[in-house]
Amino acid sequence: MNSSNVSGYEHALTFLFMAHYGFMPDSEVPTGRINPYIGVGPAIVWTGLEFKTGAPAFFNGTHGSSAMNVALVVEPGIRWVCLPNVSIDTAVRYRYSQPSWTEGPLTIKANPLNQLAFLLRANYHF
Repeated sequence: MNSSNVSGYEHALTFLFMAHYGFMPDSEVPTGRINPYIGVGPAIVWTGLEFKTGAPAFFNGTHGSSAMNVALVVEPGIRWVCLPNVSIDTAVRYRYSQPSWTEGPLTIKANPLNQLAFLLRANYHF
């Protein structure tokens, strides 16, 4: 019986250049209680694929490949300052990448990956 399977992984390290503006400043939080921001920057993306094939001839077996590619990341959001040292972030992170893998004479190029992540973070400021 011929059965095939493809599995993979993706890990990213993101570097964002951030810009923000504070609204509603007061004596306790002079930078503002509400801070809309946007971050833009590159990411290094490590991806890997593993192919398990049941096809006849020399392709039968397990094959795999990994690669490191560059991605573009954009993150708009709002920081809500609750206390001078505690804030909450609500944001959406968009990442665009187009990974490719090479295994011997075979090169596989994926369709562009348009990934969205909805973020809710609690922050403690030292």
